Amino acid sequence: MLPLYFNKDTQTSIELLKALYSAGIRTVEYTNRGEAALTNFKAMKKVCEAEMKDMYLGVGTIKNGEMAQTFIDAGCDYIICPGLVESVAKVADANNMLARLAGSDESGRGQPHSKTLSRRIARHFFRKVLECGCPLPL
Repeated sequence: MLPLYFNKDTQTSIELLKALYSAGIRTVEYTNRGEAALTNFKAMKKVCEAEMKDMYLGVGTIKNGEMAQTFIDAGCDYIICPGLVESVAKVADANNMLARLAGSDESGRGQPHSKTLSRRIARHFFRKVLECGCPLPL
């Protein structure tokens, strides 16, 4: 299960994160939907570093490479992209970052992508899964 949420209030975002952690959740997607998203994410990341060292805090709704780099610089553990946006994939790959990219662009149309890029993303994904000790699906 991957909980995802956004709340414009920083304290509410942190309290939700703590509640999920207390319930045993160890990965959360904070959704980039609103002016407060980056500020809240940075505050949440500080809480993770101080109190929840085994929490993976990712960010979703990343629509371009600049946005991806901004959240990578803010400390995100992974990126969720609503489509296969090449600029996001390139930034994620350049930063050795796990990115989940759907098979379409922002318009919802199918988007071809290189086999090399797909292999890099898959290789990084499986490396991260193995690092965290998660079982691989058969």
